[in-house]
Amino acid sequence: MSKYFLNPEQGQELVHGIDILAAYVDDRAFVEEIAVKKKERDFFTLEDTVAAIEQVFPSQRTTILESFFIMLCFDAWVGVQDRHFQNWGVVRDIYGGKPPYFSPIYDSARGLFWNQTENKISEWAKAKQFEQQAENQIKNSVPQFTLRERQKINHFDLAEVFLCDEFLPLKSVVKFSQMRV
Repeated sequence: MSKYFLNPEQGQELVHGIDILAAYVDDRAFVEEIAVKKKERDFFTLEDTVAAIEQVFPSQRTTILESFFIMLCFDAWVGVQDRHFQNWGVVRDIYGGKPPYFSPIYDSARGLFWNQTENKISEWAKAKQFEQQAENQIKNSVPQFTLRERQKINHFDLAEVFLCDEFLPLKSVVKFSQMRV
């Protein structure tokens, strides 16, 4: 279930990741072609995406990036593998009266065990194979974002890098990542 989070009467619009990256490289056709071919991981790294957000929203980059990284932590937590360019964005006031902000998380239906039936999962549980299957899924769950130096990376490898590396003087993300369920 999802809720429509924009208020067009107040001049809000969603600037999808594809729009941000197209502005960054100044070539919309190129970015759209990448998206159609589902080659996001091959062309745009996390570093590129961060640079694009910083370029397009310079005055709000810190708060937008904090929320962006929280989304990536959420994706790792639930195994979202479908966070392509059009499944994240920034809400902008078309009149410029309010600062832009990272959108609420949306379109996260494809998470852990997205490609398995409930019957199959029940079978694993009965055969005491669920934990092993979950561990395999977690290890093989890959984000749409990679790193320049590491193309083959899973969600947790990515989170470990951005929680410890140059991406993060973002205290709220570290706090979020340390939460316990």
